[in-house]
Amino acid sequence: MTNEEYEKKMEFIIEHQAQFASDIQQLRETQARTEGVVAQTEQLLTRLVNVTFEGFKDVNAKIDALVDSQVRLTEAQARTDQEIRNTNGKIDALVDSQIRLTEAQSGLTESQSGLTESQSRLTESQSRSDANLRNMETKIDALADSQISLTDSQRRLTEAQSRTDENLGDVNTKILRLTDAQSRTDESLRNLITVVDRYVRERRNGESGR
Repeated sequence: MTNEEYEKKMEFIIEHQAQFASDIQQLRETQARTEGVVAQTEQLLTRLVNVTFEGFKDVNAKIDALVDSQVRLTEAQARTDQEIRNTNGKIDALVDSQIRLTEAQSGLTESQSGLTESQSRLTESQSRSDANLRNMETKIDALADSQISLTDSQRRLTEAQSRTDENLGDVNTKILRLTDAQSRTDESLRNLITVVDRYVRERRNGESGR
């Protein structure tokens, strides 16, 4: 081998070593950027998990409030039913009293004063019955308002759950994209290692041949 040939081979090796060093530096820079992206993604996922967890806590609290409201609503309904039964009993008693009063009036003309007194009690009883009916109507109105509020709360809860599901879908998409990018990085590393290994073996074979 002449000196000129030897120098050309050395220049070729030096150029390839320089190119190899440049490729290694670019690979390191790419890896650094990838690690930065991974770190940012981890931070984003951590914040997203925290927000989702807080959202679930808020949803659970709303569900508990809805359950408590439903329990109170059921209890109020039971009390209303009892009051209705009591009112019906009073009305029945009032009707019976009116029937007995009418029967007594036909044969007790001389007891007009007593009958008048009974009539007054009947009027008072009727007034109380009217008041009870008005109270019952007020409670029924309040019960209807509570039911409307409960329905609105359930609607808001459903909307919040839909938004949470959408956020989770976005997170899964980002994770898939990150996994794909990492796979491409790993493939590039494997290709580079193969090239370096081939280059080292060829260099060793060349030195052994000399």
